[in-house]
Amino acid sequence: MKTLLLFCAFFALTAVVQAQSVIVVQNDTSMHTHHSLNEAVAAASDGDYIYIPGGTFSVNSLNIDKRLNIIGAGHNSQATQATGVTILNGSISFATGSDNSMIQGLYVTNDINLTDYTGGRISNIFISRCNMDRMSFAPSFQWNTNDNSENVLIKECVIRTQTDVANNSNHNVFENCILGSTVHNIEGGVQFANCIFLKENGTVLSTTNSGSFVNCVFHVRYRADLVFSNGNQPSLFQNCLFGCASLANQTAQDNFFFNCYAFNGDVKLLYESVSTELYNDEHQYRFAWNDTLQTGALDFSQLGIYGGMDPYKDGAIPMNPHVESIYVPSQTDGQGRLTIQVNVQAQDR
Repeated sequence: MKTLLLFCAFFALTAVVQAQSVIVVQNDTSMHTHHSLNEAVAAASDGDYIYIPGGTFSVNSLNIDKRLNIIGAGHNSQATQATGVTILNGSISFATGSDNSMIQGLYVTNDINLTDYTGGRISNIFISRCNMDRMSFAPSFQWNTNDNSENVLIKECVIRTQTDVANNSNHNVFENCILGSTVHNIEGGVQFANCIFLKENGTVLSTTNSGSFVNCVFHVRYRADLVFSNGNQPSLFQNCLFGCASLANQTAQDNFFFNCYAFNGDVKLLYESVSTELYNDEHQYRFAWNDTLQTGALDFSQLGIYGGMDPYKDGAIPMNPHVESIYVPSQTDGQGRLTIQVNVQAQDR
């Protein structure tokens, strides 16, 4: 009950001071506010929740070294018209002590790093419904640098440019994500499920050793661009769709394809509304059902970000109650009262 009351108080406070971009740090017994995310993280205790409203926050390089739950208003401009997008201007790095942390509903201008520069191990990190420029399991994209993080779940995220898995084989999963460019150094033990790979030309998977791709969509137009180097072991592609004309194996790049379909065309045409190769908030990556989708052996209902056990949430709305509209009158009424109207929608997941 205390958490619920504090949560309601947070929304009331947000409505009143939305122009001031107040950040709320909350636990079961207390709530305090900050105007800087770096200060909020420094002041937070292990296990605290940090709620960030819409707006732009300069973080430079935000270092998380404790167990925190950081939740923004969302990264999709179409779904956050009442609150605005939560933009972190800088990068986020997880360090030793951040085990079991969660971040959600953020637009990060730079990269998110999952590596401890001291050599420590990071485990059980949950990154959900965020939009970032790059995702890296290695420090500053130092290719082929092995990383100790484990059990990382990256779900319903948009990665605008490169992803570096850094030969990490410690049970890390990408689910229902949209990846905009090349994914580097994939190792066995890493799974991509219900992901969309937007890159059409040039290498999509670079140095892929025994990776697993299930229910994924690849926009790649040429088979030779799918995998640059297959390392020592073939990768598994199961129930996947490809834009290329053929899945015939290549020399030194033998992979296993089970129940896959080479569309031999522009995969963008299969969606309800996708016009360019680059991700856009206005794009709709749900498949438009027509005769084309009846060909091949694929189960399109399980394919892409809207398939799987827990499909993509429209608008990538965070799990906390969603503010649909906020109305703050420009002046008080005759009795000096300011009637604020906030329309909040509960989330089912």
